[in-house]
Amino acid sequence: SLYTHIVNKFRRLNDLHRYNKVMRRKQTTSSTTPITKNTTTNDCSDSDEADDDADADEQDIKSNWNYLLVCVHHLLELDNEHVAYHMLATQIYQSFPAYIDASCHQQRITSALESCDTGIQTCLLSLQDHPASFALWITTFYVLKAQILFQQREWRQVIDAILPSLKYQRSENMHLLYNLRASAYCELKLFHDAIADYSLAITKSAEPSSYYNSRGTCWHELAEFDKALLDYNRAIASNDQCVSGYNNRASLYVDIQRYDEALVDANQGLAIYENHGNLYKHRALAHFYRGDYMQCVLDLQKAIRFAPCYRPARVALKMVWDFYYGPVVDALQTLHHGAHVDMCVILVNFMVGDNYHTHSNMVDATYADWKKEMELIEQKKN
Repeated sequence: SLYTHIVNKFRRLNDLHRYNKVMRRKQTTSSTTPITKNTTTNDCSDSDEADDDADADEQDIKSNWNYLLVCVHHLLELDNEHVAYHMLATQIYQSFPAYIDASCHQQRITSALESCDTGIQTCLLSLQDHPASFALWITTFYVLKAQILFQQREWRQVIDAILPSLKYQRSENMHLLYNLRASAYCELKLFHDAIADYSLAITKSAEPSSYYNSRGTCWHELAEFDKALLDYNRAIASNDQCVSGYNNRASLYVDIQRYDEALVDANQGLAIYENHGNLYKHRALAHFYRGDYMQCVLDLQKAIRFAPCYRPARVALKMVWDFYYGPVVDALQTLHHGAHVDMCVILVNFMVGDNYHTHSNMVDATYADWKKEMELIEQKKN
Protein backbone atom coordinates (compact mmCIF):
# COMPACT_ATOMS: atom_id res chain seq x y z
CA SER A 1 0.00 0.00 0.00
CA LEU A 2 1.00 3.66 -0.30
CA TYR A 3 1.17 3.97 3.51
CA THR A 4 3.62 1.05 3.82
CA HIS A 5 5.69 2.40 0.93
CA ILE A 6 5.98 5.83 2.61
CA VAL A 7 6.84 4.30 6.01
CA ASN A 8 9.65 2.18 4.55
CA LYS A 9 11.07 5.04 2.51
CA PHE A 10 10.86 7.38 5.51
CA ARG A 11 12.79 4.91 7.69
CA ARG A 12 15.55 4.56 5.09
CA LEU A 13 15.85 8.33 4.64
CA ASN A 14 15.89 8.91 8.39
CA ASP A 15 18.64 6.32 8.84
CA LEU A 16 20.64 7.97 6.05
CA HIS A 17 20.11 11.42 7.59
CA ARG A 18 21.38 10.21 11.00
CA TYR A 19 24.39 8.57 9.33
CA ASN A 20 25.26 11.78 7.48
CA LYS A 21 25.03 13.79 10.71
CA VAL A 22 27.43 11.38 12.42
CA MET A 23 29.87 11.57 9.49
CA ARG A 24 29.72 15.39 9.46
CA ARG A 25 30.43 15.41 13.20
CA LYS A 26 33.44 13.13 12.67
CA GLN A 27 34.75 15.40 9.91
CA THR A 28 34.36 18.41 12.21
CA THR A 29 36.24 16.79 15.07
CA SER A 30 39.08 15.77 12.76
CA SER A 31 39.33 19.22 11.15
CA THR A 32 42.09 20.34 13.52
CA THR A 33 44.41 17.62 12.22
CA PRO A 34 46.95 19.12 9.79
CA ILE A 35 46.39 18.09 6.17
CA THR A 36 49.28 17.75 3.76
CA LYS A 37 48.32 19.08 0.34
CA ASN A 38 49.18 17.04 -2.70
CA THR A 39 48.96 18.94 -5.97
CA THR A 40 49.42 16.09 -8.43
CA THR A 41 46.98 15.96 -11.32
CA ASN A 42 45.52 12.61 -10.34
CA ASP A 43 44.78 13.73 -6.77
CA CYS A 44 43.02 16.88 -7.97
CA SER A 45 40.84 14.97 -10.42
CA ASP A 46 39.93 12.43 -7.73
CA SER A 47 38.92 15.31 -5.48
CA ASP A 48 36.73 16.84 -8.18
CA GLU A 49 35.04 13.49 -8.80
CA ALA A 50 34.40 13.10 -5.08
CA ASP A 51 32.83 16.58 -4.96
CA ASP A 52 30.62 15.73 -7.96
CA ASP A 53 29.50 12.48 -6.26
CA ALA A 54 28.71 14.38 -3.06
CA ASP A 55 26.63 16.93 -5.02
CA ALA A 56 24.77 14.13 -6.78
CA ASP A 57 24.04 12.38 -3.46
CA GLU A 58 22.80 15.66 -1.98
CA GLN A 59 20.39 16.21 -4.88
CA ASP A 60 19.14 12.64 -4.59
CA ILE A 61 18.46 13.08 -0.85
CA LYS A 62 16.54 16.32 -1.47
CA SER A 63 14.46 14.69 -4.20
CA ASN A 64 13.56 11.77 -1.93
CA TRP A 65 12.47 13.97 0.97
CA ASN A 66 10.34 16.14 -1.34
CA TYR A 67 8.86 12.97 -2.84
CA LEU A 68 7.87 11.87 0.68
CA LEU A 69 5.99 15.16 1.22
CA VAL A 70 4.06 14.68 -2.03
CA CYS A 71 3.13 11.11 -1.02
CA VAL A 72 1.97 12.03 2.46
CA HIS A 73 -0.14 14.91 1.10
CA HIS A 74 -1.81 12.42 -1.24
CA LEU A 75 -2.35 10.02 1.66
CA LEU A 76 -4.14 12.71 3.69
CA GLU A 77 -6.29 13.61 0.69
CA LEU A 78 -7.44 9.98 0.56
CA ASP A 79 -8.44 9.95 4.26
CA ASN A 80 -7.96 13.04 6.40
CA GLU A 81 -9.36 11.35 9.52
CA HIS A 82 -6.96 8.39 9.64
CA VAL A 83 -4.91 8.65 12.84
CA ALA A 84 -1.92 6.73 11.48
CA TYR A 85 -1.70 9.00 8.43
CA HIS A 86 -1.52 12.12 10.61
CA MET A 87 1.06 10.45 12.82
CA LEU A 88 3.22 9.69 9.79
CA ALA A 89 2.76 13.19 8.38
CA THR A 90 3.79 14.75 11.71
CA GLN A 91 6.92 12.61 11.89
CA ILE A 92 7.93 13.43 8.31
CA TYR A 93 7.42 17.18 8.80
CA GLN A 94 9.34 17.03 12.10
CA SER A 95 12.26 15.03 10.66
CA PHE A 96 12.53 16.90 7.36
CA PRO A 97 16.12 18.28 7.27
CA ALA A 98 16.09 22.05 7.79
CA TYR A 99 18.79 22.63 5.13
CA ILE A 100 16.47 21.38 2.35
CA ASP A 101 14.43 24.37 1.13
CA ALA A 102 15.37 26.27 4.28
CA SER A 103 12.92 29.07 3.45
CA CYS A 104 10.05 26.59 3.92
CA HIS A 105 11.32 25.17 7.23
CA GLN A 106 8.98 27.23 9.41
CA GLN A 107 6.01 26.27 7.23
CA ARG A 108 6.90 22.58 7.72
CA ILE A 109 7.01 23.11 11.49
CA THR A 110 3.53 24.70 11.32
CA SER A 111 2.27 21.78 9.22
CA ALA A 112 3.70 19.30 11.75
CA LEU A 113 1.87 21.01 14.61
CA GLU A 114 -1.37 21.12 12.58
CA SER A 115 -1.11 17.39 11.83
CA CYS A 116 -0.52 16.78 15.55
CA ASP A 117 -3.61 18.75 16.55
CA THR A 118 -5.75 17.00 13.92
CA GLY A 119 -4.50 13.61 15.13
CA ILE A 120 -5.29 14.52 18.75
CA GLN A 121 -8.84 15.63 17.85
CA THR A 122 -9.41 12.42 15.85
CA CYS A 123 -8.19 10.34 18.80
CA LEU A 124 -10.53 12.19 21.19
CA LEU A 125 -13.48 11.29 18.98
CA SER A 126 -12.50 7.60 19.00
CA LEU A 127 -11.46 7.42 22.65
CA GLN A 128 -14.83 6.27 24.01
CA ASP A 129 -15.03 3.25 21.72
CA HIS A 130 -11.36 2.18 22.03
CA PRO A 131 -9.95 3.74 25.23
CA ALA A 132 -6.78 1.64 25.57
CA SER A 133 -5.43 1.84 22.01
CA PHE A 134 -6.32 5.49 21.42
CA ALA A 135 -4.87 6.58 24.78
CA LEU A 136 -1.48 5.41 23.48
CA TRP A 137 -2.02 7.18 20.16
CA ILE A 138 -3.06 10.45 21.77
CA THR A 139 -0.10 10.54 24.18
CA THR A 140 2.24 9.79 21.27
CA PHE A 141 0.83 12.86 19.48
CA TYR A 142 1.38 14.92 22.62
CA VAL A 143 4.99 13.67 22.82
CA LEU A 144 5.59 14.66 19.19
CA LYS A 145 4.00 18.06 19.68
CA ALA A 146 6.12 18.73 22.78
CA GLN A 147 9.26 17.60 20.94
CA ILE A 148 8.55 19.97 18.04
CA LEU A 149 7.96 22.90 20.37
CA PHE A 150 11.08 21.99 22.36
CA GLN A 151 13.16 22.05 19.17
CA GLN A 152 11.75 25.53 18.55
CA ARG A 153 12.84 26.55 22.08
CA GLU A 154 9.26 27.37 23.05
CA TRP A 155 9.64 26.24 26.67
CA ARG A 156 6.35 27.63 28.01
CA GLN A 157 4.42 26.16 25.10
CA VAL A 158 5.99 22.76 25.80
CA ILE A 159 4.66 22.89 29.36
CA ASP A 160 1.20 24.01 28.19
CA ALA A 161 1.05 21.38 25.44
CA ILE A 162 1.79 18.52 27.85
CA LEU A 163 -0.80 19.53 30.48
CA PRO A 164 -3.88 18.01 28.71
CA SER A 165 -2.09 14.66 28.26
CA LEU A 166 -1.55 14.04 31.99
CA LYS A 167 -5.03 12.53 32.36
CA TYR A 168 -3.82 9.41 30.47
CA GLN A 169 -1.65 8.10 33.32
CA ARG A 170 -1.80 4.47 32.18
CA SER A 171 -0.13 5.21 28.87
CA GLU A 172 3.38 3.82 28.46
CA ASN A 173 4.42 7.23 27.03
CA MET A 174 3.94 9.11 30.30
CA HIS A 175 7.63 9.03 31.25
CA LEU A 176 8.48 10.74 27.94
CA LEU A 177 5.98 13.52 28.62
CA TYR A 178 7.25 14.11 32.16
CA ASN A 179 10.81 14.13 30.83
CA LEU A 180 9.99 16.74 28.17
CA ARG A 181 8.22 18.98 30.66
CA ALA A 182 11.10 18.61 33.13
CA SER A 183 13.56 19.57 30.38
CA ALA A 184 11.51 22.68 29.63
CA TYR A 185 11.51 23.57 33.34
CA CYS A 186 15.31 23.20 33.34
CA GLU A 187 15.62 25.63 30.45
CA LEU A 188 13.54 28.09 32.48
CA LYS A 189 15.78 27.47 35.54
CA LEU A 190 12.78 26.09 37.47
CA PHE A 191 14.81 23.23 38.91
CA HIS A 192 12.45 22.22 41.74
CA ASP A 193 9.60 21.78 39.22
CA ALA A 194 11.97 19.80 37.00
CA ILE A 195 12.95 17.54 39.92
CA ALA A 196 9.28 16.78 40.59
CA ASP A 197 8.71 15.76 36.95
CA TYR A 198 11.91 13.70 36.72
CA SER A 199 10.78 11.87 39.87
CA LEU A 200 7.46 11.05 38.16
CA ALA A 201 9.29 9.93 35.01
CA ILE A 202 11.42 7.57 37.13
CA THR A 203 8.30 5.89 38.54
CA LYS A 204 6.82 5.49 35.04
CA SER A 205 9.91 4.19 33.22
CA ALA A 206 11.31 0.67 33.03
CA GLU A 207 14.76 2.16 32.25
CA PRO A 208 15.14 5.19 34.55
CA SER A 209 18.91 5.72 34.25
CA SER A 210 18.72 8.91 32.16
CA TYR A 211 16.06 10.38 34.46
CA TYR A 212 18.16 9.76 37.57
CA ASN A 213 21.03 11.48 35.77
CA SER A 214 18.88 14.46 34.74
CA ARG A 215 17.45 14.82 38.23
CA GLY A 216 21.01 14.75 39.52
CA THR A 217 21.92 17.70 37.29
CA CYS A 218 19.04 19.69 38.84
CA TRP A 219 20.29 18.96 42.37
CA HIS A 220 23.76 19.88 41.11
CA GLU A 221 22.52 23.24 39.84
CA LEU A 222 20.92 23.87 43.24
CA ALA A 223 24.24 23.03 44.96
CA GLU A 224 22.58 20.06 46.70
CA PHE A 225 25.72 18.01 46.13
CA ASP A 226 24.83 14.98 48.29
CA LYS A 227 21.49 14.52 46.52
CA ALA A 228 23.14 15.03 43.12
CA LEU A 229 25.78 12.41 43.90
CA LEU A 230 23.12 9.95 45.03
CA ASP A 231 21.23 10.34 41.73
CA TYR A 232 24.38 10.07 39.61
CA ASN A 233 25.23 6.86 41.50
CA ARG A 234 21.75 5.50 40.78
CA ALA A 235 22.05 6.39 37.08
CA ILE A 236 25.34 4.52 36.76
CA ALA A 237 24.14 1.59 38.89
CA SER A 238 21.13 1.09 36.61
CA ASN A 239 23.23 1.47 33.45
CA ASP A 240 27.01 1.09 33.68
CA GLN A 241 27.33 2.43 30.10
CA CYS A 242 25.74 5.78 31.04
CA VAL A 243 28.41 8.15 29.72
CA SER A 244 26.49 11.25 30.81
CA GLY A 245 26.34 9.81 34.33
CA TYR A 246 30.13 9.47 34.48
CA ASN A 247 30.49 12.94 32.93
CA ASN A 248 28.21 14.63 35.45
CA ARG A 249 29.63 12.76 38.42
CA ALA A 250 33.16 13.70 37.36
CA SER A 251 32.02 17.33 37.21
CA LEU A 252 30.53 17.03 40.70
CA TYR A 253 33.69 15.45 42.08
CA VAL A 254 35.68 18.42 40.73
CA ASP A 255 33.22 20.82 42.40
CA ILE A 256 33.56 19.09 45.77
CA GLN A 257 37.36 18.76 45.40
CA ARG A 258 37.50 14.96 45.09
CA TYR A 259 39.90 15.07 42.17
CA ASP A 260 41.12 11.46 42.19
CA GLU A 261 37.54 10.21 41.89
CA ALA A 262 36.90 12.76 39.13
CA LEU A 263 39.82 11.27 37.18
CA VAL A 264 38.45 7.75 37.66
CA ASP A 265 35.00 8.74 36.36
CA ALA A 266 36.42 10.73 33.43
CA ASN A 267 38.56 7.77 32.41
CA GLN A 268 35.61 5.40 32.74
CA GLY A 269 33.43 7.61 30.56
CA LEU A 270 36.16 8.04 27.94
CA ALA A 271 36.62 4.26 27.82
CA ILE A 272 33.00 4.08 26.63
CA TYR A 273 33.07 7.14 24.35
CA GLU A 274 36.51 8.56 23.62
CA ASN A 275 35.36 11.71 21.77
CA HIS A 276 33.46 13.27 24.67
CA GLY A 277 34.73 16.85 24.97
CA ASN A 278 33.26 17.57 28.39
CA LEU A 279 34.91 14.50 29.91
CA TYR A 280 38.28 15.80 28.73
CA LYS A 281 37.41 19.17 30.28
CA HIS A 282 36.57 17.62 33.66
CA ARG A 283 39.71 15.49 33.56
CA ALA A 284 41.74 18.59 32.69
CA LEU A 285 40.31 20.44 35.69
CA ALA A 286 41.11 17.51 37.98
CA HIS A 287 44.70 17.49 36.65
CA PHE A 288 44.92 21.25 37.14
CA TYR A 289 43.88 21.16 40.79
CA ARG A 290 46.21 18.22 41.44
CA GLY A 291 49.09 20.25 39.99
CA ASP A 292 49.51 18.14 36.82
CA TYR A 293 49.57 21.15 34.51
CA MET A 294 50.98 19.45 31.43
CA GLN A 295 48.30 16.73 31.56
CA CYS A 296 45.74 19.48 32.06
CA VAL A 297 46.84 21.26 28.89
CA LEU A 298 46.92 18.05 26.84
CA ASP A 299 43.34 17.27 27.91
CA LEU A 300 42.24 20.82 27.12
CA GLN A 301 43.57 20.35 23.61
CA LYS A 302 41.32 17.29 23.23
CA ALA A 303 38.39 19.09 24.85
CA ILE A 304 38.66 21.91 22.32
CA ARG A 305 38.75 19.36 19.54
CA PHE A 306 35.73 17.33 20.64
CA ALA A 307 33.43 19.68 22.60
CA PRO A 308 30.68 20.82 20.19
CA CYS A 309 30.83 24.54 21.07
CA TYR A 310 34.31 24.61 22.69
CA ARG A 311 33.20 27.08 25.34
CA PRO A 312 33.69 24.72 28.33
CA ALA A 313 37.26 24.07 27.23
CA ARG A 314 37.89 27.79 26.91
CA VAL A 315 36.73 28.34 30.48
CA ALA A 316 39.21 25.75 31.71
CA LEU A 317 41.91 27.10 29.40
CA LYS A 318 41.49 30.55 30.89
CA MET A 319 42.07 29.10 34.36
CA VAL A 320 45.43 27.67 33.28
CA TRP A 321 46.40 30.93 31.62
CA ASP A 322 45.38 32.91 34.69
CA PHE A 323 47.68 30.70 36.70
CA TYR A 324 50.70 31.13 34.41
CA TYR A 325 50.30 34.43 32.59
CA GLY A 326 49.11 37.65 34.19
CA PRO A 327 49.92 39.84 31.13
CA VAL A 328 47.42 38.09 28.82
CA VAL A 329 44.47 37.74 31.20
CA ASP A 330 42.80 40.90 29.84
CA ALA A 331 42.93 39.49 26.32
CA LEU A 332 41.50 36.17 27.46
CA GLN A 333 38.59 37.94 29.15
CA THR A 334 37.48 39.21 25.74
CA LEU A 335 37.00 35.63 24.58
CA HIS A 336 33.41 34.69 23.86
CA HIS A 337 31.68 31.74 22.20
CA GLY A 338 31.86 33.40 18.78
CA ALA A 339 35.67 33.30 18.72
CA HIS A 340 37.26 31.08 16.13
CA VAL A 341 38.37 27.67 17.42
CA ASP A 342 41.70 27.96 15.60
CA MET A 343 42.66 30.69 18.02
CA CYS A 344 42.17 28.32 20.94
CA VAL A 345 44.27 25.73 19.15
CA ILE A 346 47.05 28.32 18.71
CA LEU A 347 46.99 28.99 22.45
CA VAL A 348 47.03 25.32 23.39
CA ASN A 349 49.82 24.51 20.95
CA PHE A 350 51.80 27.37 22.42
CA MET A 351 51.24 26.08 25.96
CA VAL A 352 52.39 22.54 25.24
CA GLY A 353 55.67 23.83 23.81
CA ASP A 354 58.90 22.92 25.61
CA ASN A 355 59.30 26.38 27.16
CA TYR A 356 55.70 27.42 27.67
CA HIS A 357 56.20 28.85 31.17
CA THR A 358 59.35 30.95 30.62
CA HIS A 359 59.48 32.67 27.23
CA SER A 360 57.84 36.09 27.44
CA ASN A 361 58.47 36.76 23.72
CA MET A 362 56.17 33.83 22.90
CA VAL A 363 53.55 35.33 25.20
CA ASP A 364 53.81 38.63 23.32
CA ALA A 365 53.52 36.88 19.95
CA THR A 366 50.47 34.93 21.08
CA TYR A 367 48.91 38.09 22.48
CA ALA A 368 49.41 39.78 19.09
CA ASP A 369 47.74 36.86 17.30
CA TRP A 370 44.91 36.99 19.79
CA LYS A 371 44.36 40.72 19.29
CA LYS A 372 44.31 40.26 15.52
CA GLU A 373 41.72 37.51 15.85
CA MET A 374 39.52 39.73 18.02
CA GLU A 375 39.75 42.53 15.43
CA LEU A 376 38.65 40.14 12.67
CA ILE A 377 35.67 39.05 14.77
CA GLU A 378 34.64 42.67 15.32
CA GLN A 379 34.93 43.38 11.57
CA LYS A 380 32.66 40.42 10.79
CA LYS A 381 30.13 41.58 13.37
CA ASN A 382 30.05 45.07 11.83
